[in-house]
Amino acid sequence: MSKKEIQLYLNRAKEDLMAVEINLQNGLYTVAISRSYYAMFYAASALLKSIGVERKKHPLYLSEKEHKATADFISRLADENIFPLSVVLFGSKARGDFDAESDIDLLLVLPAVSLDLRDHVRNIAADVSLDYSTYLSTRVWSEAYFEEQARIKTNLFQEVRRDGVELLPVAS
Repeated sequence: MSKKEIQLYLNRAKEDLMAVEINLQNGLYTVAISRSYYAMFYAASALLKSIGVERKKHPLYLSEKEHKATADFISRLADENIFPLSVVLFGSKARGDFDAESDIDLLLVLPAVSLDLRDHVRNIAADVSLDYSTYLSTRVWSEAYFEEQARIKTNLFQEVRRDGVELLPVAS
């Protein structure tokens, strides 16, 4: 356990909480939600590090704009009362073998999925893609479908498990 690393995580969480306060004061609620997510992420990382648990890699290959786009996407889902059990970055942006034309592949696992919900999530992703001039490509799976993919070990499931970067906790 490195006290210096723990302190770095705590400092980042504090910095993000200060950003939340500033954004709330200025009526930037979606940005405040996004920064809140990161504050919790870094605080949880510090706690886990303090008890010897290492977190999985963070999406190092996303640009700052892409980080903001994915965080905004997750915030907009929450605004629409859509709360995924899991959001995982996978594909070339997770592996680091992307090029200038690469999209941001996201797997969302939800308790249940209808065609209307899948379309709604994709429309939110399209809006975010337009707002940030980047392309979010979403796969929307129900928890039952995720478990079925895990059971039969499909290629996509294995890729997500091998290379995926957790943006929200991974379903079982």
